[in-house]
Amino acid sequence: MIGLKNIKKAMFLTTCGILVAACATIVKTRNEEIMFTSAPNGATVQTSTGRNCITPCIVPTRSKVPFTAVVSYQGATAQIPVDVNIQAGGAWALAGNIIVAGGPLGLLVDVATGAAKEHKQKSYHTTFSRYKNEF
Repeated sequence: MIGLKNIKKAMFLTTCGILVAACATIVKTRNEEIMFTSAPNGATVQTSTGRNCITPCIVPTRSKVPFTAVVSYQGATAQIPVDVNIQAGGAWALAGNIIVAGGPLGLLVDVATGAAKEHKQKSYHTTFSRYKNEF
């Protein structure tokens, strides 16, 4: 006969399983730092997320948020798309949902929270010259 103690234990283990179901949500950080440099130094960086800095500088951001950076120096500007995608670490964390315990619920949580996404690049360099902008 199933006792009350066994039912409580089963409910506790089920609840723990649900809480740790999303591997990427648990093992990956949600914040990243994107570095901007320029030649020459001293360019202004303005992002679509509202962050501003002077190169060389680091812009803190959420790992799942794509944004645009406008880098300006003495009237010349360069617009840089800072995109996100699922990187190798995120793919492994998503795979952990199938291998370990998360299953479809963990996969759904990871996709919904964007936990498996990272920025494609962590640093951007803009070169200003009289003739062209390069990045």
